[in-house]
Amino acid sequence: AVNANIVTRRCVLMSMGEISVDRMKELIENKAGSILIAIPEDPSSLTKDEIENWNEVEEVLMEQAIDTSVYFTYQKPELMSIYHEVRTALNSDHAATAAAALGNVFHSNGYQIVTYGAAPA
Repeated sequence: AVNANIVTRRCVLMSMGEISVDRMKELIENKAGSILIAIPEDPSSLTKDEIENWNEVEEVLMEQAIDTSVYFTYQKPELMSIYHEVRTALNSDHAATAAAALGNVFHSNGYQIVTYGAAPA
């Protein structure tokens, strides 16, 4: 199950293999800020089951208007390296919260988060 406190107003990065109709619905219902789906560069590498699963997800995305932005990118080595580092760190970190674990990843690997907009008062 998707934790609403973790995904609200955040971009969720998932590989195409992790997507399911139920997971997409959960992310949308829990108001994920956006969803970034990493897809294989070579679609012929997808299995029949993966294609059928994706067709079901696509139907969900097409049948209703949603407020969550959905983006797609190719599974480039640079992106997948960051993806695996963050995933490994979040699954093995003993920090008190997911935010603290993510902070540890950014601190130890030199990743930087940049936002645009007015500074909080």
